[in-house]
Amino acid sequence: AEEAVVHHGSVLPAPATLSDEEAGAFAEVFLTAYSNLFMPRLGALAPGESALVHGGGGGVGTAAIMLLREAGHRCYVTVGSADKARRCLALGATAAIDYANEDFPARLRALTGGHGVEVILDHIGGAYLAQNLATLATGGRLVEIGLMGGAKAEVNLGLLLTRRLSVIGSTLRTRSVEEKAAIVRGFLDRFGEALRGGRLRPVIHAVLGLAEAAEAHRLMKRSEHFGKIVLRVT
Repeated sequence: AEEAVVHHGSVLPAPATLSDEEAGAFAEVFLTAYSNLFMPRLGALAPGESALVHGGGGGVGTAAIMLLREAGHRCYVTVGSADKARRCLALGATAAIDYANEDFPARLRALTGGHGVEVILDHIGGAYLAQNLATLATGGRLVEIGLMGGAKAEVNLGLLLTRRLSVIGSTLRTRSVEEKAAIVRGFLDRFGEALRGGRLRPVIHAVLGLAEAAEAHRLMKRSEHFGKIVLRVT
């Protein structure tokens, strides 16, 4: 594969180190993780800061772990099983928290000596809002990229004021071609060497034919996958 298409004329060059399936799976997850964790007016992680990534075993989650590892940031993740926790740690996560059996704000506070994390990458939304805000360090940024847990929740605005917290909404798909091209340029400037060196590659759980799309949806609904599920047309 010579390039992975992001959107219309905006492309991300893919080195020969990636298979066709990896090239197809790369752009959405790595550019989503990069833009929301590192770009200005979004996560804007600074040296020495740490991040919490919800759904560490997903496509975006696994990509985020690798980028944070490359950039030298502490990376905490939430996961739904001990197996996913083990695999996230193997990818480079600092710690993995089982959201089904642990109070993730309390665990994060313990892991960080009461400091919290500077950035949270969240796809749950309303159901996690209060817990996410409780997990942020002073001056922290909560970046919302999904609403699996609902679009509405009450927020204590006093908490945002006194601790200077930011809640930021973000999506990649609705951006203009020019904005996507700028994200690609920024990604290549920051992580191009790691990509070309083979240190960044998407985790692929399964490659299925297009006729097996229903099975792909069943895998996702059961949350049994780790990384990306790829549909191959031919």
